[in-house]
Amino acid sequence: MIRNILIAAAMILTCYSGPVFAANSAPAATPPARFFSSMQDVPLVAGLSELADQTVTFDKPEGRIIESVAEIESGSFDSVKKSYDQALPQLGWSRIAENSYARENEFLHLNFETYDGRNFVRVLVRPREGAAP
Repeated sequence: MIRNILIAAAMILTCYSGPVFAANSAPAATPPARFFSSMQDVPLVAGLSELADQTVTFDKPEGRIIESVAEIESGSFDSVKKSYDQALPQLGWSRIAENSYARENEFLHLNFETYDGRNFVRVLVRPREGAAP
């Protein structure tokens, strides 16, 4: 009789512990989005590392002018371009030419560079010409 009770208790514990183990094996959550420190509305896509000491900012009546640089630590120019092609429209930017986007009164341009064997992307945000302030 005690043997039957122990077997039943073991079966009940096994049934109730299943979901706990399943919950622990769930995939990790997507990491939160990262943005340039000087441009909280321009994403720092995966594989980039911002070089904050390379940032230049100006505020003018027509709008902001910001240039930031990030090193491409993993990936290629093409993979970073594709990431921005996917991410920027979700933030209201429209592609107007290769590596160039516009939103409201602003223009964004991506410039890809290689220096000393390392790859970089330079992001420039400035007021759009002819746009009302």
